[in-house]
Amino acid sequence: MKTLGQCDYSAQETMHHLMSLKLVSSSFKLVPISLNGSRIIKDYTTDGEYATNDSLLDTYSKSEKYPHTIPNIMTLNFIDFVKKYKVANNKLTSQSKNMVPGIYPVFSSNVNGQNFGLYCKYQLFRYKPWQTTQDNV
Repeated sequence: MKTLGQCDYSAQETMHHLMSLKLVSSSFKLVPISLNGSRIIKDYTTDGEYATNDSLLDTYSKSEKYPHTIPNIMTLNFIDFVKKYKVANNKLTSQSKNMVPGIYPVFSSNVNGQNFGLYCKYQLFRYKPWQTTQDNV
C-alpha cells in the first residue's frame, strides 16, 4: 500500500464517502483573521476607485472611538477583541460564542530563524493591548 500511496479505509469511512457524509463535524466556526492589514474589496466607487471595508485589525487600531459604548475596549488585546466583537454593517457588534479565530500569518518562534523578528512583531500585535499615548506603554 505504501508504494501505491494510498491507505486502507475502514467500513465506516467507506460508507461516509459513498453517502457523501461529513467525516467530521463541529459546532465551532473558524474565522480567518489577518495580521498583515489586508482588506476586503467591496466595490467600485463613483470615481472608479476600489472601495474597501476595514479589517478587524483596522477596527481594533481605531478602538479609541468606542470607549463611550464599550468602556473596557482599551484594555483588550487583539485576540480578546476578535473573540468578543465583529464588524457588521459598519458597526461593532458582539461576536458569537462559537467563533474560533484563525490568525495568520504564522511564523516560527526559532530565535535563529530568518523570520524571528516578524514572529515577535505579530505576537505583540496579538497579545499586547494597543495604546494611544506613549504614557500608556
